[in-house]
Amino acid sequence: MDINSVLIDKSRLIEKRSQDALISSALALSQMTGETVNVVRTVVDMIKVGEIADFFGTHDDKITLISLDIHGSISGDIYLMLSSSDTLLITRKIADRWMKEEEIEHFRNSVLAEIGNIVASAYINVLGDSFNVALIPSVPRLEYINSEEVIPRIISKDDSDFALMFFSEFVVGDHGVKVFFFFLLSNTSTQYLGGHTG
Repeated sequence: MDINSVLIDKSRLIEKRSQDALISSALALSQMTGETVNVVRTVVDMIKVGEIADFFGTHDDKITLISLDIHGSISGDIYLMLSSSDTLLITRKIADRWMKEEEIEHFRNSVLAEIGNIVASAYINVLGDSFNVALIPSVPRLEYINSEEVIPRIISKDDSDFALMFFSEFVVGDHGVKVFFFFLLSNTSTQYLGGHTG
């Protein structure tokens, strides 16, 4: 069975588990921001790595890029991406609740890393549960890059033709925040999933 067939076979399970996991993430973000955070949309799809440019490659914007390596039966690279405007919104709300003005810049990276941990962990657990495998993430790495750098940065990694994409839209207070999660599967992992439908 090819990877797209596997995804279709498990799509309802993955989407249901994703929705449940993101509701838990939204509750954690609510506690951090002091605002009501709701999940309004989540999409799961398998795309070619080059298609990631359709989401970010033409935007004249800075991207907050949180990346992790994944090891286990399924391996690859995870990229969690937010636009600079969404990054500013959510960090500002957290900072206003917990920090003094002069502390915001110093703690911004820590705040974003924690947000990345919350959302990435939710998706990693969904994938592990859905495919009955253990996934071991590395420590998250955080950087800020121009949107046109996203694809060259990602495709410089070898051994990844496909990416499993989760797109989630949260509403923080009255503002929408879009989070893109791309899991670039190693080709051996794609083959593994194609033969592993349990």
